[in-house]
Amino acid sequence: MRFKLFIFVLILTTCLFFGCGNSEETSSNTTQTQVTVTFNDISSRILQPKCVACHSSSQSSGGVDLSSYTSVMRVVIANSPNSSSLYRVTSSGSMPPGGPQLSASELQTIYQWISNGANR
Repeated sequence: MRFKLFIFVLILTTCLFFGCGNSEETSSNTTQTQVTVTFNDISSRILQPKCVACHSSSQSSGGVDLSSYTSVMRVVIANSPNSSSLYRVTSSGSMPPGGPQLSASELQTIYQWISNGANR
């Protein structure tokens, strides 16, 4: 009985690790399309709901205004997320203080947007 269970687990693990289908079919089904992230995506999904209450033109905590594309670009270096204070500060976990940190997906979205040129 243990041997049968061992074989079953081995086959299941192999299928999960290597896949169980035709390799051509699998590779064509897993092709990912590059999604273009825009400032409007960043603003509506992340900045407006999580940052602008403290970082707006009327209340710019720390002198940082995240309410418009022009003001956000003061803390972003296009194509260089690791040099951009928007990404560095949010990914460090220090923002937003007192609230939930940005999710890995949100951080990846910001990173991708900056990496792709921080387009409007």
